[in-house]
Amino acid sequence: MIVDELASDINRESQYRLFRKKFGELSTGCQEVLELFFDGTPMKEIAQKLNFGSVQYAKKRKFQCKEKLISLIRSDELYNELL
Repeated sequence: MIVDELASDINRESQYRLFRKKFGELSTGCQEVLELFFDGTPMKEIAQKLNFGSVQYAKKRKFQCKEKLISLIRSDELYNELL
């Protein structure tokens, strides 16, 4: 049991490091959008803080940035090892 827990902890830590590495590869703009989103900031407030023209554009930008992050993560060799 302890070995399984340790392996699980190591896997989670590796996943987090992969996430942080790929997050750092995003543009500054995408990082800002996603950080605010992950912090639970309402889309209306994200749109205002980042001077977007509308909430709809903020949602679109968040979606694009999230998709880019997912793509970066999935293209990394470590991703398949962690599955």
